[in-house]
Amino acid sequence: MDELKRELDFLREHLPVDWERYGAGLFERFAAHAVMLRERYPRVAALDREIFCHYVLCPRVNDEDLSFYAGTFYEALRPRIDGLPSEEAVTLEVNRWCHEHATYRLTDERTASPLTVYRSGFGRCGEESAFLTAALRSVGIPARQVYVPRWSHCDDNHAWVEALCDGRWRFLGACEPEPELDRGWFPPAAAQAVLVRSRAFGGASSPLHGEFLYEEDGVRFYNQTARYAPVARRTFRALREGRPAAGARFCLQILNEASFHTVAVLTAGEDGEASAVLGLGSLHVLALHGGWTAEGDGCGGELTLSLAPPPEGDTPWRTLDFHPSAAPPPAPGLSGEDKARRAALLRAGDALRARWVASLIRSDPDHPEWDDILAAARGNGGEVLAFLRRGTGPGRADFLRALPEKDLRDTPAGLLEERYGRPPAPAAPPERSGLLRLTCVGAPPVWGRDWSLSRWTGEGWRLAELSGVPWREEEWKAPLPPGRYRIVTTVRLPAGDQLAALRETELAEGETARHSLYFRPWALEELLYRRELPPVPARTPAGEDVPDVFASSGAPALTLWLEPGREPTAHLLAELAALSGFPGEVTALLRPGETLPAGTPPWVRPLAADWEDAEPVARRLNCDPAQFPLAVLTDGRGRARFAAAGYRVGLGALLERLAEGLE
Repeated sequence: MDELKRELDFLREHLPVDWERYGAGLFERFAAHAVMLRERYPRVAALDREIFCHYVLCPRVNDEDLSFYAGTFYEALRPRIDGLPSEEAVTLEVNRWCHEHATYRLTDERTASPLTVYRSGFGRCGEESAFLTAALRSVGIPARQVYVPRWSHCDDNHAWVEALCDGRWRFLGACEPEPELDRGWFPPAAAQAVLVRSRAFGGASSPLHGEFLYEEDGVRFYNQTARYAPVARRTFRALREGRPAAGARFCLQILNEASFHTVAVLTAGEDGEASAVLGLGSLHVLALHGGWTAEGDGCGGELTLSLAPPPEGDTPWRTLDFHPSAAPPPAPGLSGEDKARRAALLRAGDALRARWVASLIRSDPDHPEWDDILAAARGNGGEVLAFLRRGTGPGRADFLRALPEKDLRDTPAGLLEERYGRPPAPAAPPERSGLLRLTCVGAPPVWGRDWSLSRWTGEGWRLAELSGVPWREEEWKAPLPPGRYRIVTTVRLPAGDQLAALRETELAEGETARHSLYFRPWALEELLYRRELPPVPARTPAGEDVPDVFASSGAPALTLWLEPGREPTAHLLAELAALSGFPGEVTALLRPGETLPAGTPPWVRPLAADWEDAEPVARRLNCDPAQFPLAVLTDGRGRARFAAAGYRVGLGALLERLAEGLE
């Protein structure tokens, strides 16, 4: 009982908000499970207490909903892990189990609980990594989520998992099993990151957490960059009227999705300085101190910022070049035997997951019209069905169809009932506003890829939520609260570099501000090359031979080596599906026996190919042969004009744009 009380005291102290929100009962179950693990497994009993508490006992991984998952996961995993010879073997087996129950799918920003991911069969990367972390903790393997809050070489971010095996942190891609630890599709991308970080909740002092960066709302952030990327210590200095600004805050920012995103906040000491070990790419820094501000950009080791009162009035466009760290050389790949073993493992896991997902979906023979709702609810179908059966008429079904899909997958029947009977919220009174009108010649720019708008809050720039406001006839307009706004435009080049421009404008109540967006110019030829390719044979689904997939068709063509079921391939296929078509033939090369996943555009032609042919093509085009998808764009003579390998958000739109330029 003393040990149980000690674990509960830790949880109450380190997760006080959760304790109030979820109640003591939930944490008593987690504490009892953790005590059982210490009693049953010597490897758990031998853990340093602080590491055990933060990375085994703690039920929270990031910002996910909490529910008691430990017992469910442990009972499913225990027959598979008991008797395994090492912590590494246990970690690999847990990831195989996770792959058998969940795969990657883009979802909304609310983070589902690990139990919901398990009962849904899918999740985005943050949810998959929370699921794997939870599963590992459930069997006594210390684990944490590690992530790049924003990439430098492409838009978006990514999260994966680290497990503590024999006293050393090892990484793995969640629900993406490999034959060994410290492998995955993301290391080349992480090698270009400015910051890789982890988190712990509440006080912590063990060196195993990593270099402490900063604390915010009870969450402590730790720096893991040096294990993934080339790094250097970077120092930031703030001066106010020529003197060191002690206590100044440095917001370290990455230009991503056409806006500046803060990835860490450092606080200056008495000398006005703060420093951190970071990756080598560009960094935008916003310094704040007593209402005064300064901003600057740099790739080097030191950056000095002179604080001043915030500017007023409109500013002209100014330009900014933003560069990622250089791409790393290709890493040694798996042996042919390991590649075959991984492929067989993935196929077996995919088949088990398909059966698992089929087992989750309920139906009501008396109400086939509810099938779409119950299919979307997955493992929460019982709760949804209970709600539907409480009344008659179409109102309940219509209510459920209007909910976000994630709400269908994790909301209990009682809460659905409460929300169903709740009267609509009263209309908000109209805000004071001015009107911002923007113009742009040519194709409408895409919010969050080509441009963004942020409002000054006094403590930084807050990104506006305006993605749903359309462009009409080369004009964009929106009523906005009075204030100071920043417009950012960006052009991202294939190597990841960005050509950005920004300006600021004041918007007064009842007035209209008019501006024309400015995009930095670039030439298509700067992105393209001409390289001959070796012949790559393939076979159609009907078994017919295709002597060379690169044979000239007289028009641009896109050839893709795809890995169905893996996140980078899912990203690219989703981007292609968002296009209205493609200006040329698109061919997908798959391993024998694989098929294109649901949702693939119908104009993508599948072929079976020997994947050993991918390596010489990738190396000839300066791409990493171990990274997929591999995309090769050829012209009307079958010559390679552009290629990219691995994870790169925005690749689909770029390929379309480049292909149009080849016509």
